[in-house]
Amino acid sequence: MLKIPAFGNTQTVSGNLAVIGIFFEEGAENALLQSFISHLPQAEDDTYEAADTYDVSSFLPAGTHYYTYGGSLTTPPCSEIVTWIVMEEPIEASLDQIHAFENLMHENNRPIQDTHGRTIKEF
Repeated sequence: MLKIPAFGNTQTVSGNLAVIGIFFEEGAENALLQSFISHLPQAEDDTYEAADTYDVSSFLPAGTHYYTYGGSLTTPPCSEIVTWIVMEEPIEASLDQIHAFENLMHENNRPIQDTHGRTIKEF
């Protein structure tokens, strides 16, 4: 787990989480992303608290279009406590940067689930 002070605590009093999903598109190296990658834990079980602070908005794509829905954690116990915010437009990152995330995140997703009456909102 990577804890970043400027992101604050996304967990609310009720135990719910807000997660922003941003897709990567292969392209030029992303300097801001590289400064973040240098603090990634080396193994999935490692925890590292970054000394640097990051402005969350700096990571967001230029486009402001996004989707949001109530969902679950991607790993067991897959608790239904997440408000997902998924940006439509990807950010550019080099192949090495994309691989840095792939190498850290193993089996952190699960098969697509039925919507179970959830509403996906588009903004």
